[in-house]
Amino acid sequence: MAEDSPFTVDADWLQQRLGEPGLTIIDASWYLPTQKRDARGEYEAAHIPGARFLDQDAVSDPDSPLPHTLPSPQHFAQYVGSMGVSAD
Repeated sequence: MAEDSPFTVDADWLQQRLGEPGLTIIDASWYLPTQKRDARGEYEAAHIPGARFLDQDAVSDPDSPLPHTLPSPQHFAQYVGSMGVSAD
């Protein structure tokens, strides 16, 4: 596991644990429009086995008139919960 964050791991750690129960890999790739890249398309073309795609637009605060606004904790929990992510 990376020493600077409990939420970031290195490739060797992940390779050794792929497929373990309770491990959920989230691909939260997102690009600025000027980059002319499609994060979902890239995910669908190739991703870490078992990874789930987190759609930055879908998880943003649905009540905000601004794009990419942080969601409430409840909205975020519901969104990632639908992906199989839990506090456990």
